[in-house]
Parts: sequence; structure tokens; C-alpha cells
Amino acid sequence: MVAINKIDRPEADVENVLFDLENNGVAPEDLGGTVVCVPISAKEKVNINLLENKLEALAEKKLNLLEDHSMKAQCIVIESNIDEKGGQTTASILIKKGMLRSTDTFVCGLNEGKVKFMKDDNGKPIKEAFPGQAVHIGGFRAFPEVGSPLYVVEDLKEANMIVDTLKTRYK
Repeated sequence: MVAINKIDRPEADVENVLFDLENNGVAPEDLGGTVVCVPISAKEKVNINLLENKLEALAEKKLNLLEDHSMKAQCIVIESNIDEKGGQTTASILIKKGMLRSTDTFVCGLNEGKVKFMKDDNGKPIKEAFPGQAVHIGGFRAFPEVGSPLYVVEDLKEANMIVDTLKTRYK
């Protein structure tokens, strides 16, 4: 997406900018391409709502950024280790769908766990994590393998039932 700013200036030529973009390998929608271009004036606040609407539509259509945050999180383990200070198993995970909360119970591989702490990429404690966000969590009962899926479940009873079923299936 391209925001063509300063259209409030007398010398502004949106059409010329579109052709310049095309000549430099960016194909604007107005010229038959796929790149959304929105002429705006930040100073005069012209087309700011249009820009926001186009960005939201693009995110929903192309990037899938607008997820249902009320659904239980689906994640993937991207790194796992033993915390040097507390000796507990921790992992960095990427939230793929839904929202992860600092009170959630989960199944990861053939093990269950409960989030004991959750930190953002700056090491600051957080209570919620959203799709596309990587977080560091503790609360694993066993060492999770990198690449393992992590699914939030209702409670420890459900987690144990799922793990027992998986262990029986993979014996």
C-alpha cells in the first residue's frame, strides 16, 4: 500500500506519482496493478478515513491480520530452553490465531501446561498476546520441541484428556 501524501500542495500531481511508481516497479491499482495507492493530505486531514478503510480491507484480504481475538490461541513453538534463574522449561512461541492470555491452559505436543508468565519481545510482562506476536512463556511440564503446535484449551481436565488420547494414539 502506498499513501501519496501532500496532495494539498499546489504542485501535487497524483497521476504523475502513479506513473513514477509504475516506472519503478510498483504497479498501482489505478493503472491495472495490484498495489493500493491512496492520495492523502496529513496536514489537511484529507482522505485519512479512506486510507484507514483501505488498509483495513487490505489487511483482512491479503494479510489476514484481523483475527477473531475471542477464539482460543493456536501457536507454534519457535524456541525452547531451560530458564537459568528458575530452572523451569520456557519457550518462545508465535501466536498464529486467536489470543493467548496469561491465565490460559494449553496442550503442546504430548504435554499439557498452564501459562505461568508471559513476556513480550522486550522481556516485559504482558497479559495478552495477539496473532503475529512472538512471546516468551513459562508453564511447560515437559520440554517442547521447536515446531510443535500449542493449542489453548478450556481447562486442565480437557488438556489431560487430549494428552491421554494423543499418547494412546501414538503408542
